[in-house]
Amino acid sequence: MKWIQALLVFVLLSGLALAAPKLFIQPQDGIAPILTRINAAKKSIRHKIYLFTDSRQDVIEALAAATKRGVDVRILLEREPSGSIGGNTNIFLQLKAAGLNVQLSKAFKFVFVHEKSFVFDDQEAIISTANITGSSFSANREYQVALNEPALVQEIAKVFDADWNGDDIDLRDAKLVWSPSQIKSNGTVRGNARDKILDLIRNARQSLLLEQQAMADEETIRELSTAAQRGVKVTIVGAPNELTDTYFIAGAERLRQTGVTVKYLLSNYVHAKVIVADKTKALIGSINLSGNSINANRELSVILERDTATTAVDALVAQIEADISKSMDINPYGLAPLETVQDARKIGEFVGRTGIFEGLVEEVERRDAVAFLNFGKGSTAPRAVVFARAYDSFEQPFPQAYLGKRVQIRGRVQLYGDYYEVILNTPDQITVLP
Repeated sequence: MKWIQALLVFVLLSGLALAAPKLFIQPQDGIAPILTRINAAKKSIRHKIYLFTDSRQDVIEALAAATKRGVDVRILLEREPSGSIGGNTNIFLQLKAAGLNVQLSKAFKFVFVHEKSFVFDDQEAIISTANITGSSFSANREYQVALNEPALVQEIAKVFDADWNGDDIDLRDAKLVWSPSQIKSNGTVRGNARDKILDLIRNARQSLLLEQQAMADEETIRELSTAAQRGVKVTIVGAPNELTDTYFIAGAERLRQTGVTVKYLLSNYVHAKVIVADKTKALIGSINLSGNSINANRELSVILERDTATTAVDALVAQIEADISKSMDINPYGLAPLETVQDARKIGEFVGRTGIFEGLVEEVERRDAVAFLNFGKGSTAPRAVVFARAYDSFEQPFPQAYLGKRVQIRGRVQLYGDYYEVILNTPDQITVLP
């Protein structure tokens, strides 16, 4: 018995004991958990990511420093994110210039490499809903899970190596949740996401809590509707958007008609991809509830059980319930215009609403494509936005003519990355006050 006790003490002291999965919640936990792990890495870092923007110079510098001290850093970057112009070419070149070993995803292997993960020294991994961008850690609702169970870490590393080399990998026995949910003609199982997601929904008995950027997969929508009809309390939290939105709004509002509670969170953009069944079992990761994400992308999520990840699951449930409590029942984009003039510094309270907002323009900035009139100082001050095509129609010299002036602006408030803003398309949307 003494030798067993001695072995346990050795394991604990050597840092090899398994820790329960740890949950990081954004934006409150920020980028620090990632930077800490990059700075502590001794041998290797594998990083697979969909979006990596140059606003994250802190991450670039940390990865470059790791490379310089001899850590084998590899970054697998999605070749061409949806809606991008020129894909990820610019950040690819920046990462290369920083001395990093970065590679673009193989063409035609997946529709998108949308996975967001790190593996550090083959001992710890992070599975994330968040891209490496400014807004992910300052404005969005995001979640990340750090885990060090060897089998899971090895699985992530093994899939990374296959995707890095452009090889097929059979995931029929995977412990984690992978997309794409496909079986190739030769029998190779590429992923298990659809089965895992549907099983989670079908096996719920009391409640389903979801924070989701997307609600666009027909089979998932059907199963959520069926769950609500059998008495499961289904609550979905998403971000407000134009009424024509088909990625979240259309599916969510269809579910409302079947008894599902739908909420719209104004204060953080919901980029999360989370399902919690009965407050005891939680799916967290990069998989959106869309056909493309489940069937065609490279994606990664993890299912946490409360029995073995009590703190993480409880924290996740608490955050979702807090978001529900401060959410709106109605998509604010469908509400009537505000009746009274509002403080421009507080436009974040009116996301989706149209109205008149009054404030002092404390800073201005003009770029080649866009200009900003800021109601306050600092990188996240509320702002009015004017695109280059309209520069000449506003008071000249633009935008300096508005600096230090008290103005009223008219338009719809939207959240873009870190910023609450109103877009001014024509000069009649802004009035300089006496």
